[in-house]
Amino acid sequence: MRLGVSGVVIPHRIDRVSAAHVAELREHGFAGFATRFWDNPFTITTEQARRVRALFEAGGVTITQATGYWQPLIHPDETERSAGLRVLCEAIRVAGDLGATAVLTGPGTLNPRSADLPDEQRRWGAWWPDRHNHGPAPVDRLIRSLREAAVEAQRHGVLISLECHVASTIESPECARDIIEAVGSPHVKINVDPVNFIGTIAEYFDTTARINHIFDVLDPYIISGDAKDVTLEDPAVVHLKEVPVGAGSFDFDTFLARFARSCPDGFLHLEHFPLDDALRGQAILRDRAARLGLAFTAAVPAAAGP
Repeated sequence: MRLGVSGVVIPHRIDRVSAAHVAELREHGFAGFATRFWDNPFTITTEQARRVRALFEAGGVTITQATGYWQPLIHPDETERSAGLRVLCEAIRVAGDLGATAVLTGPGTLNPRSADLPDEQRRWGAWWPDRHNHGPAPVDRLIRSLREAAVEAQRHGVLISLECHVASTIESPECARDIIEAVGSPHVKINVDPVNFIGTIAEYFDTTARINHIFDVLDPYIISGDAKDVTLEDPAVVHLKEVPVGAGSFDFDTFLARFARSCPDGFLHLEHFPLDDALRGQAILRDRAARLGLAFTAAVPAAAGP
């Protein structure tokens, strides 16, 4: 296993990335990074992406994932669905230029309020619930979108890594498996984030069983994962909240053991929280892994200076 991180240290604008940023990631012990650029992918040139690629390669940090921009691949309006697909295909092109292993995407949402968010907040809105996110019709549209995008992924030498969530069209491990098998492309895989599949009180109080079920169903398709925690807040209306690693009740021993077995060379990303939380989470994961007799592989050596 290898440790990565997303959303910290590296600027969200591609032209602001420097060698110093990459060196800081490495100094903090992260071997990989998932990009979260806010730039419109149609405006990112090959030269811009390859400049960042060279910085990461020289710094010895792998770009594990590039953002897929969370566009609505399930939209019932064919014009809107096609527009979302074009965004994903352009993100795939950028991922290839960055040298990323995969482009990370979810199915998007049909919640109309999410479309009004600014670019830097749209990734959160893409997971907002809507009753029309669920059912056979959006699943069929997602399969069609992914089949078309997989052709571009093959052409650019990257994988499409699916992010799943109970509020999205990919609402369960079984749904995720069925979608991947229906797409039928080796270029469509899973980024496993078990907290995203915890949707009930029963699942919250037995994350061990939930984790094992997720891996039992999705094991052949997992290429990477996300590490975060979850807590159940006290108000009577059910509110499951994601929190930094160590701040909730998630069974990381089971998660690490299953991830190491499923994806021994894969990256596990700390995500969604500030650097201090990521560093505390990293220490917890390293300690838990050591107790289990597991280890995280170190970053590759940085390139020598001129």
